[in-house]
Amino acid sequence: MKTDVDYIFGETLPEPGTAMEVAPGIRWIRMPLPFALDHVNLFLLDDGEDGWVLVDTGAALKPTQDLWELVLANELQGKPISQIIVTHFHPDHVGNAGWLQERTGAPLWMSRTEWLSARVNRAEPPEQFQQYAPDFYSRAGLSDLLVGELRDLGNHFHSLVSPVPPIYRRISEETALEIGGRTWVPILSGGHSPEHICLYCPDDNMVLGGDFLLPRISPNVSVWWNEPEGNPLADYIRFLQNLDYMDDDILVLPSHDRPYRGLHERRADLIAHHHERFELALEVCAEPSTAADVMYQMFKRQLDAHQSRFAIGEALAHLNYLVEDGRLDRSLDESGVWRYRAEA
Repeated sequence: MKTDVDYIFGETLPEPGTAMEVAPGIRWIRMPLPFALDHVNLFLLDDGEDGWVLVDTGAALKPTQDLWELVLANELQGKPISQIIVTHFHPDHVGNAGWLQERTGAPLWMSRTEWLSARVNRAEPPEQFQQYAPDFYSRAGLSDLLVGELRDLGNHFHSLVSPVPPIYRRISEETALEIGGRTWVPILSGGHSPEHICLYCPDDNMVLGGDFLLPRISPNVSVWWNEPEGNPLADYIRFLQNLDYMDDDILVLPSHDRPYRGLHERRADLIAHHHERFELALEVCAEPSTAADVMYQMFKRQLDAHQSRFAIGEALAHLNYLVEDGRLDRSLDESGVWRYRAEA
């Protein structure tokens, strides 16, 4: 779902293990990921003599940590990392927070719900997922074979995240972060994660968009097994609708892809994308249908187990939104599978 935004650096990317300046006092690091989405963007904010404030950390994998060694040795101009900000609890963002804190002594800043989510997921035994998640996927209408593959896939959080620091500093909507003469205003919202942080600098017309303002793909907005009645898509659409106060030519520094301008066309496309999926779900559910039925119409390519986990979560996010909005009715059939039907 591509928008014709203005990539201000064209195809130019930071070299592995280096940092590239994207605005005065802001440097961009790009770290690899072992997924189809093969990278994550991290940012260093110059805080003068105090050092660098790091935004996000990458997954806790040896290739990333080897690149971090190069950054720490060569890219910080002799100054320390003085603070670590994590936008949300997903492994590609929080993964190295504990490892880097051990190396630097820098305090960790997160929103409360994201820090708690990271702590819970890191501490949760894998057996809990295998015990409870299969029922969730079966009720969504997935086949026994695919449910078994999802159970075997398990929860990889432990393998991608170093121990999450037990002490943190909370970012709330009232927090003003003064960094290098700039004031960054946090924008907290649910959707892709429960209390994701974007950081907005109105004076310099920039926003660190995290995973919420990606230029080429929609962030995954899913319902998960541990909150089956959740409505994260309502939070995400509300977030997008409430960005009118930002300039269209604001510099967006996203967590994936490349820095860009053209925020309002992009957010309009993201909203339209989800409304198109609402209409598709209503069309499928003209007759009683499962979440799996809707998923296979939304994602017509071949899906492996890893991709299916996100795809069924996205289908359920659209269905839960429509149920809460009164446009779908949901009932449990005799086989224990949820069926959805469009209201007349």
